[in-house]
Amino acid sequence: MRIAVCEDDLTCMTKLKCLFEQNTGYHADYFTTGREFLQEIEEDAYYDIILLDIRLPDTLGTKMASRLKKKLPGADIVFISSFPEYVTEAFTLQVSQFLLKPLNEQLLMVELERIVRRRKKENSVWCVSSHDAVYRLMTQDIIYVESYYRHLCIQMTGQRLEISGKIADARKALNPNIFYLCHQGFLVNMNYIRKIEQKELVCAPDFRVPISYRRRSAFLKAYSEFLGN
Repeated sequence: MRIAVCEDDLTCMTKLKCLFEQNTGYHADYFTTGREFLQEIEEDAYYDIILLDIRLPDTLGTKMASRLKKKLPGADIVFISSFPEYVTEAFTLQVSQFLLKPLNEQLLMVELERIVRRRKKENSVWCVSSHDAVYRLMTQDIIYVESYYRHLCIQMTGQRLEISGKIADARKALNPNIFYLCHQGFLVNMNYIRKIEQKELVCAPDFRVPISYRRRSAFLKAYSEFLGN
Protein backbone atom coordinates (compact mmCIF):
# COMPACT_ATOMS: atom_id res chain seq x y z
CA MET A 1 0.00 0.00 0.00
CA ARG A 2 1.60 3.27 -1.15
CA ILE A 3 1.34 6.15 1.33
CA ALA A 4 2.29 9.81 0.92
CA VAL A 5 3.03 11.82 4.06
CA CYS A 6 2.92 15.61 3.63
CA GLU A 7 3.94 17.04 7.00
CA ASP A 8 6.33 19.80 8.15
CA ASP A 9 6.30 18.90 11.86
CA LEU A 10 9.58 17.02 12.28
CA THR A 11 8.46 15.30 15.48
CA CYS A 12 5.34 13.95 13.80
CA MET A 13 7.31 13.04 10.66
CA THR A 14 9.89 11.06 12.69
CA LYS A 15 7.12 9.22 14.51
CA LEU A 16 5.47 8.27 11.23
CA LYS A 17 8.73 7.08 9.68
CA CYS A 18 9.37 4.77 12.64
CA LEU A 19 5.80 3.51 12.50
CA PHE A 20 5.91 2.57 8.81
CA GLU A 21 9.36 1.03 9.10
CA GLN A 22 7.98 -1.30 11.78
CA ASN A 23 4.85 -2.27 9.87
CA THR A 24 5.25 -4.28 6.68
CA GLY A 25 2.86 -3.72 3.82
CA TYR A 26 3.22 0.07 3.80
CA HIS A 27 5.58 1.96 1.51
CA ALA A 28 5.73 5.65 2.43
CA ASP A 29 7.20 8.73 0.72
CA TYR A 30 7.66 11.92 2.72
CA PHE A 31 7.19 15.59 1.80
CA THR A 32 7.48 18.74 3.90
CA THR A 33 5.74 21.25 1.59
CA GLY A 34 2.63 21.21 -0.55
CA ARG A 35 4.61 22.35 -3.56
CA GLU A 36 7.05 19.45 -3.29
CA PHE A 37 4.21 16.93 -3.02
CA LEU A 38 2.14 18.36 -5.87
CA GLN A 39 5.21 18.34 -8.12
CA GLU A 40 5.55 14.61 -7.48
CA ILE A 41 1.87 14.12 -8.34
CA GLU A 42 2.29 16.11 -11.57
CA GLU A 43 5.00 13.62 -12.54
CA ASP A 44 2.36 10.84 -12.35
CA ALA A 45 3.18 9.46 -8.91
CA TYR A 46 0.33 7.39 -7.47
CA TYR A 47 -0.63 6.89 -3.82
CA ASP A 48 -3.38 4.85 -2.19
CA ILE A 49 -3.44 6.84 1.06
CA ILE A 50 -2.37 10.43 1.74
CA LEU A 51 -1.59 11.68 5.27
CA LEU A 52 -1.92 15.44 4.99
CA ASP A 53 -1.15 18.18 7.50
CA ILE A 54 -3.69 21.02 7.53
CA ARG A 55 -1.22 23.89 7.94
CA LEU A 56 1.81 23.52 5.71
CA PRO A 57 4.50 26.20 5.21
CA ASP A 58 3.26 27.14 1.74
CA THR A 59 -0.45 26.24 1.69
CA LEU A 60 -3.43 24.80 3.53
CA GLY A 61 -4.08 21.10 3.37
CA THR A 62 -7.75 21.78 2.66
CA LYS A 63 -6.79 23.60 -0.56
CA MET A 64 -4.46 20.77 -1.53
CA ALA A 65 -7.18 18.18 -0.89
CA SER A 66 -9.40 19.75 -3.55
CA ARG A 67 -6.63 19.40 -6.14
CA LEU A 68 -5.72 15.91 -5.01
CA LYS A 69 -9.32 14.74 -5.40
CA LYS A 70 -9.00 15.60 -9.11
CA LYS A 71 -5.49 14.26 -9.62
CA LEU A 72 -5.85 11.09 -7.51
CA PRO A 73 -9.58 10.43 -7.29
CA GLY A 74 -9.10 6.93 -5.95
CA ALA A 75 -6.85 7.92 -3.04
CA ASP A 76 -7.95 8.11 0.60
CA ILE A 77 -7.01 11.37 2.34
CA VAL A 78 -6.43 11.49 6.11
CA PHE A 79 -5.94 14.92 7.67
CA ILE A 80 -3.56 15.27 10.61
CA SER A 81 -3.79 18.54 12.51
CA SER A 82 -3.53 20.41 15.80
CA PHE A 83 -6.48 22.59 14.77
CA PRO A 84 -9.88 20.96 15.37
CA GLU A 85 -11.66 24.01 13.92
CA TYR A 86 -10.89 22.62 10.45
CA VAL A 87 -12.78 19.37 10.98
CA THR A 88 -16.08 20.54 9.42
CA GLU A 89 -14.36 21.89 6.32
CA ALA A 90 -12.30 18.70 6.07
CA PHE A 91 -15.31 16.42 5.91
CA THR A 92 -17.08 18.59 3.33
CA LEU A 93 -14.13 17.57 1.14
CA GLN A 94 -15.08 13.91 1.75
CA VAL A 95 -11.78 12.93 3.33
CA SER A 96 -11.53 9.54 5.00
CA GLN A 97 -10.54 10.70 8.49
CA PHE A 98 -9.38 13.65 10.61
CA LEU A 99 -6.85 12.87 13.36
CA LEU A 100 -5.69 15.33 15.97
CA LYS A 101 -2.12 15.90 17.13
CA PRO A 102 -0.29 14.77 19.14
CA LEU A 103 -0.72 11.76 16.93
CA ASN A 104 -2.03 8.59 18.54
CA GLU A 105 -0.10 5.87 16.68
CA GLN A 106 -2.46 3.09 17.68
CA LEU A 107 -5.50 5.04 16.47
CA LEU A 108 -3.74 5.85 13.18
CA MET A 109 -2.97 2.18 12.53
CA VAL A 110 -6.58 1.23 13.28
CA GLU A 111 -7.74 3.80 10.73
CA LEU A 112 -5.21 2.68 8.12
CA GLU A 113 -6.22 -0.96 8.56
CA ARG A 114 -9.88 0.03 8.18
CA ILE A 115 -9.08 1.86 4.93
CA VAL A 116 -7.02 -1.06 3.64
CA ARG A 117 -9.83 -3.55 4.38
CA ARG A 118 -12.35 -1.36 2.57
CA ARG A 119 -10.05 -0.83 -0.42
CA LYS A 120 -9.39 -4.56 -0.74
CA LYS A 121 -13.12 -5.21 -0.69
CA GLU A 122 -13.91 -2.49 -3.23
CA ASN A 123 -10.80 -2.76 -5.40
CA SER A 124 -10.36 -6.38 -6.31
CA VAL A 125 -8.28 -8.08 -8.99
CA TRP A 126 -9.52 -8.80 -12.53
CA CYS A 127 -7.56 -11.39 -14.50
CA VAL A 128 -7.92 -11.08 -18.27
CA SER A 129 -6.31 -12.87 -21.22
CA SER A 130 -5.06 -11.53 -24.52
CA HIS A 131 -3.61 -13.52 -27.42
CA ASP A 132 -0.11 -13.42 -25.91
CA ALA A 133 -0.44 -12.99 -22.14
CA VAL A 134 -2.55 -13.10 -18.99
CA TYR A 135 -2.90 -9.80 -17.12
CA ARG A 136 -3.67 -9.31 -13.44
CA LEU A 137 -5.39 -5.92 -13.23
CA MET A 138 -6.15 -3.95 -10.08
CA THR A 139 -9.67 -2.68 -10.64
CA GLN A 140 -8.86 0.57 -8.81
CA ASP A 141 -6.59 1.46 -11.76
CA ILE A 142 -9.31 1.02 -14.39
CA ILE A 143 -10.84 4.33 -15.55
CA TYR A 144 -13.31 2.86 -18.04
CA VAL A 145 -13.99 -0.17 -20.22
CA GLU A 146 -15.11 0.25 -23.84
CA SER A 147 -16.75 -2.48 -25.90
CA TYR A 148 -16.61 -2.77 -29.70
CA TYR A 149 -16.87 -5.68 -32.17
CA ARG A 150 -16.52 -8.34 -29.46
CA HIS A 151 -13.43 -6.62 -28.09
CA LEU A 152 -12.86 -4.74 -24.85
CA CYS A 153 -10.57 -1.75 -24.48
CA ILE A 154 -9.55 -1.32 -20.85
CA GLN A 155 -8.26 2.18 -20.15
CA MET A 156 -6.14 2.31 -17.00
CA THR A 157 -4.14 5.01 -15.28
CA GLY A 158 -0.89 3.81 -16.80
CA GLN A 159 -1.78 1.77 -19.87
CA ARG A 160 -4.46 0.83 -22.42
CA LEU A 161 -5.19 -2.85 -22.95
CA GLU A 162 -7.25 -4.51 -25.68
CA ILE A 163 -8.66 -8.03 -25.25
CA SER A 164 -11.43 -10.20 -26.69
CA GLY A 165 -14.69 -10.01 -24.79
CA LYS A 166 -18.08 -8.39 -24.30
CA ILE A 167 -19.26 -5.63 -22.00
CA ALA A 168 -21.26 -8.28 -20.11
CA ASP A 169 -17.96 -9.96 -19.17
CA ALA A 170 -16.69 -6.73 -17.65
CA ARG A 171 -19.95 -6.12 -15.76
CA LYS A 172 -19.72 -9.58 -14.18
CA ALA A 173 -16.11 -9.03 -13.10
CA LEU A 174 -16.30 -5.44 -11.79
CA ASN A 175 -18.02 -4.08 -8.68
CA PRO A 176 -21.41 -2.65 -9.74
CA ASN A 177 -21.28 -0.13 -6.89
CA ILE A 178 -18.22 1.45 -8.50
CA PHE A 179 -18.47 0.67 -12.23
CA TYR A 180 -21.58 1.96 -14.01
CA LEU A 181 -22.85 1.30 -17.54
CA CYS A 182 -23.25 4.92 -18.66
CA HIS A 183 -23.56 3.97 -22.34
CA GLN A 184 -24.29 0.74 -24.18
CA GLY A 185 -20.59 0.27 -24.85
CA PHE A 186 -18.95 2.02 -21.88
CA LEU A 187 -18.50 1.01 -18.25
CA VAL A 188 -17.05 3.84 -16.15
CA ASN A 189 -15.28 3.85 -12.77
CA MET A 190 -17.17 6.53 -10.82
CA ASN A 191 -14.11 7.27 -8.69
CA TYR A 192 -12.52 9.01 -11.69
CA ILE A 193 -15.40 11.28 -12.70
CA ARG A 194 -14.52 14.96 -12.45
CA LYS A 195 -17.40 16.54 -14.37
CA ILE A 196 -20.73 15.50 -15.87
CA GLU A 197 -21.58 17.25 -19.12
CA GLN A 198 -24.70 16.87 -21.24
CA LYS A 199 -23.37 14.06 -23.43
CA GLU A 200 -20.03 13.16 -21.82
CA LEU A 201 -18.34 12.36 -18.54
CA VAL A 202 -14.97 14.01 -17.97
CA CYS A 203 -12.73 11.56 -16.13
CA ALA A 204 -9.33 12.13 -14.54
CA PRO A 205 -6.73 12.71 -15.76
CA ASP A 206 -8.14 13.77 -19.16
CA PHE A 207 -10.55 11.23 -20.65
CA ARG A 208 -14.05 11.71 -22.05
CA VAL A 209 -16.62 8.96 -21.82
CA PRO A 210 -20.01 9.21 -23.58
CA ILE A 211 -23.23 9.03 -21.56
CA SER A 212 -26.41 8.07 -23.39
CA TYR A 213 -29.59 10.12 -23.05
CA ARG A 214 -31.71 7.18 -21.92
CA ARG A 215 -29.23 6.18 -19.20
CA ARG A 216 -28.51 9.70 -17.94
CA SER A 217 -31.25 9.94 -15.32
CA ALA A 218 -30.45 6.55 -13.78
CA PHE A 219 -26.74 7.34 -13.89
CA LEU A 220 -27.19 10.63 -12.02
CA LYS A 221 -29.12 8.82 -9.32
CA ALA A 222 -26.48 6.08 -9.05
CA TYR A 223 -23.66 8.64 -8.96
CA SER A 224 -25.42 10.63 -6.22
CA GLU A 225 -25.74 7.44 -4.14
CA PHE A 226 -22.08 6.63 -4.85
CA LEU A 227 -20.97 10.04 -3.52
CA GLY A 228 -23.17 9.60 -0.49
CA ASN A 229 -21.40 6.37 0.36
